[in-house]
Amino acid sequence: MIPNLTIIDDMSEPEQFRHNYILLQNFIRQLKTFDDYVQWINKEEKLFKMAQTLYPKLEVMKGFIKPFAELMKSCIEWMRYLNVWMYGPFEYLEPKFVEETTDDFLKEFQKNQKYYRVKIRQDQIENPICMFRVS
Repeated sequence: MIPNLTIIDDMSEPEQFRHNYILLQNFIRQLKTFDDYVQWINKEEKLFKMAQTLYPKLEVMKGFIKPFAELMKSCIEWMRYLNVWMYGPFEYLEPKFVEETTDDFLKEFQKNQKYYRVKIRQDQIENPICMFRVS
């Protein structure tokens, strides 16, 4: 699965956000399946009194994909609101709702920006399996 994650580097076109989010959801489903396998394996190891196996690559992939999928979902929601406000009927616009929603998205995007800045700095220091590419 790790080689397939290289397509995340190309997920920057806003027109492709929905398609990319579907791809990320597929990755998340695969990770869920792997998690189920890990639970089953660990249960079997416990039954036979063996040391439980750790799967650090799986945890790294979950930490890499899930936050990115959440960011992609937020971008899709933001673009949907923006298109409704910009190209929808003007008489139905509620300024208070627009302001509150915009502020909420701003806070969320700032939180994501901070997370990814820290993550990129960590990736430059360490040599992780999955690395965010700075372009």
